[in-house]
Amino acid sequence: MSHQPDNIDEGDSQFSISSQILVIDDRETDRQAVIAALIDSYRVQAATSLREAVDILRREQIGVIVANAEVAGVDVTILLTEVARVDPAITAIVLTEPAKADTITKLVSSGKIFRLAMKPVRVDMLRLAGNAAMREHHRRLADPRVIRGRMQQDAAKEPSDGEAYSALAQTITNKKNAAKSPGRR
Repeated sequence: MSHQPDNIDEGDSQFSISSQILVIDDRETDRQAVIAALIDSYRVQAATSLREAVDILRREQIGVIVANAEVAGVDVTILLTEVARVDPAITAIVLTEPAKADTITKLVSSGKIFRLAMKPVRVDMLRLAGNAAMREHHRRLADPRVIRGRMQQDAAKEPSDGEAYSALAQTITNKKNAAKSPGRR
């Protein structure tokens, strides 16, 4: 689902196509709160599952991902790890409950996130984090190492973003199915 600010000026670089934010949360109230905090400044795409997020990543130019640490029972690290490989310019903010120490440790250790915020998140703090993440995204876009990596990936004819995201969608489906049936191996 796409959300766009009413006062958008297409000539304003803040609203460039890569300045879109993808919000991923399976909780309606949390997702809507994040959208409300960011919609005045950015185009916002929303997903209720990692699979839906992958579909959005395939068709939209996303600059920042704001995601709950766990979406529909699946650890968001799966998605963020692949996104960092496919497009290292995308930055991520992860929202989590304070009690999920194991998830927090895994996310911080992976180095795939830009900011970590504890729920409930204050709107002003989320706006600041969103702005900082978008600035980091634009900095990464200008980084010669990111550009060189993208060129090398193209030259090596590695799987396209769409193919990589298709493989990720299958991985998410497999992990979700495994989580539903812990006794099966």
